[in-house]
This record gives sequence, structure tokens and C-alpha cells, in this order.
Amino acid sequence: MSVEGGGDRPQLHPKKKEIVDSGFSGGRKLYGDSYNMWTRANWCELPEDTGRLSPLSHYRQNMEEAKSSDGQSRYPQPEIEYVMELSGPASVAAFDHVVDEFNADLERIKREKDFCCCQAFC
Repeated sequence: MSVEGGGDRPQLHPKKKEIVDSGFSGGRKLYGDSYNMWTRANWCELPEDTGRLSPLSHYRQNMEEAKSSDGQSRYPQPEIEYVMELSGPASVAAFDHVVDEFNADLERIKREKDFCCCQAFC
């Protein structure tokens, strides 16, 4: 990460900015990488698979908590801020609402081994 300009906070390097911009291609209102967290729920192909599910994080929280394979933060704060600037507020709210619905139903999903419900969220 480099600091561009003389602002108070670090800015994204132009190459990293291009990568983030590409995550919003086609008029997306959410960062393309944000959908990857739903793959955990989509892995439920059998009823027994529901036992390994855990609560999902909200849009911004997911980026703040994401770690790379070496344990480092996957998204530095300037990148998170830029992603949030590009993200549509209504889309973020809708994303977070679906996460809340999934998390509210998670214990029932696990108890009843309702793998079809997991796939419906995806």
C-alpha cells in the first residue's frame, strides 16, 4: 500500500484501485469478492454438512475480519474504505439483511439439517 497525495489517510495504490474497480464491473453495487462468503453455505450438499456452518458476517465486517493464508488482514483499511465508497448503500443494507436472516435461522438449519435452506440463501 502506498500513500498517494498528501491526505490524512493512506490511499490505495493505483494498481490495487484497478483491482477493486474491476470487482464492481458491469454496474455491480457490491464488491464481487463479497459473494465468496456465501460459498460456506453452498457447500451443504448433504444434511450432515449443516453441522459445520457458522454465522456469516455483514458486508463491511466480512472484509474487516478476512485473513489471508498467512494470517494477515486480507483487506487493508484503505481498501475497505474504497470498497465502501463504491458500494451501493441499499445493496449493502439488503446484503446485511439476508445475512441477518440466515444467522437468525442458523440454529434451526443445523438442528433440522435443512441443507436445502442453505442452498436457497445462496
